[in-house]
Amino acid sequence: MSLNIQIVDHKSKSRDMLEKKFIEKGYEVEVSEQGIDSVEVFHRYVPQMVLMNFSDETVASQSTREMIEFDHTACVFGIAPIVDEKIKDVAFKSGVRAIIQSNCLMDGSESVEEILSMITSACDELKIDRCTKCWETDSFVNLKIINS
Repeated sequence: MSLNIQIVDHKSKSRDMLEKKFIEKGYEVEVSEQGIDSVEVFHRYVPQMVLMNFSDETVASQSTREMIEFDHTACVFGIAPIVDEKIKDVAFKSGVRAIIQSNCLMDGSESVEEILSMITSACDELKIDRCTKCWETDSFVNLKIINS
């Protein structure tokens, strides 16, 4: 089963760079800008995972909430180059599974494997009782959330 991912960022260069990396590894990818565009793409595409740029936490949190209202099993991961307590608070209140500190949306410094490894670690450490790499299973389902 191939993971289908939605990449949400306000910068097309960042989206396109990350999209290319995931497609080269065999993943299905849909990209969108933050805000209403990201929610419309989510409704149409219903991805297994969303990588949401949380640099603008206000827009990102609203988009995340709307995605989760549409599908309560939505698997949204926040990504930001700097993760402070304010961003963590806003991200978790909006419903992200985890917030990951990474420059992958800024400069493409991490590989697909490194990004997925960070997500696995984030599930373990921040939000989910244990990461099962649910995106690799045939029955992609909601994980048990232990922190909010």
